[in-house]
Amino acid sequence: MKCFEMKPGLEMDIIVARDVLGWRYSTEEEYAHLRLSTTWDGMRKVIEQMQRKGKCLTIINNLYGTYDVKFSGQKVYTRLSDLPHAVCTAAILTLEV
Repeated sequence: MKCFEMKPGLEMDIIVARDVLGWRYSTEEEYAHLRLSTTWDGMRKVIEQMQRKGKCLTIINNLYGTYDVKFSGQKVYTRLSDLPHAVCTAAILTLEV
């Protein structure tokens, strides 16, 4: 499944944890507590890691309840209504995970 088709939750959290943050756990259950794509604290961890990789974040809060999000190096914005989900999607797309 392509990342822009993924819903926020465990599947996306596993990809973000492994490929964006570099975290490794031995079982899927160990990833369940992360909530990277569904919470503001999870989103903060992703943003901080991307900043360490030299990627700057742009967020545009649209009038219609959506956010346009991209990291430097990404050609197009990710538009979603949930900001943590949008940030995680943009991070995956930027790193071409």
